[in-house]
Amino acid sequence: MGLSRNPDGLEPPEQFRIQTLIYSGLGTTVFALIPFAVFHEDSDLAVAWAWTSVPLMAYALGGILVFPARANNLRASYPELFPIPLIALQSILHFSVLLLGTMVAFGFTDYPANFYTGALIILLIHALIAFVRTLFYRRS
Repeated sequence: MGLSRNPDGLEPPEQFRIQTLIYSGLGTTVFALIPFAVFHEDSDLAVAWAWTSVPLMAYALGGILVFPARANNLRASYPELFPIPLIALQSILHFSVLLLGTMVAFGFTDYPANFYTGALIILLIHALIAFVRTLFYRRS
C-alpha cells in the first residue's frame, strides 16, 4: 500500500480501512489489558466486570455509530469496495461486541470471562477483515 499510493496521500477507501484496522486492533489490545488493572485479590467480581465491560460497550457503540455510516457514504463513490454484505457483517460484529459486553456488565452470564474474551475475539476478527481488505482489495 505504501509503495503504490499516490503522492496526494491515501484515497478515502484506504484511509477508512486503516482507521478501521487501528480502531479494532488497538481496541482489542487495550481492552485485553484493562482486566489486569481492575482485578485484584479483594475486588468484588461483579463490580470489576462492570468496570471492564462498560468501556467495551461504549467502544462498540461508537463503532456502530461511526463505521457503518462512513462505509455507506464511501459506498456511494466506491460500490465495488463496499458491498452491502460487508457493511452488514461489520455492523453485526460491532453489535455482537456490544451485546456480549452488556451481558457481562449487567451480570446476565455466569461466565463473564468467556463472554469478555469472546467480545475481544470478535474485535480481532473485525481487525482481520480490515487487514485483509487493506492488503488485497484494491480499486480497479
